[in-house]
Amino acid sequence: MHRAAGPLRDGVRSAVLAYGTDNPYVACAADVLAPIAAAVLLTAAQILPAAHTAYAVLYERLSSAGGHAVATGGRATATE
Repeated sequence: MHRAAGPLRDGVRSAVLAYGTDNPYVACAADVLAPIAAAVLLTAAQILPAAHTAYAVLYERLSSAGGHAVATGGRATATE
């Protein structure tokens, strides 16, 4: 992922120098951090849907095994 976001480096460096500050250290820091931030966002976009699906399936199985009715939205109903 980090290599896929590598082409962002030149654009970010140029944008920071043009629109932000004239400090080359800040531009270099943004140059290094931009591909890492893009990689984290892309990884989350790929992993979270599968993790949410697995969590929903696990929740359904555990709630039906515990005696909760699925129709009540996971809330226990009192019966007397």
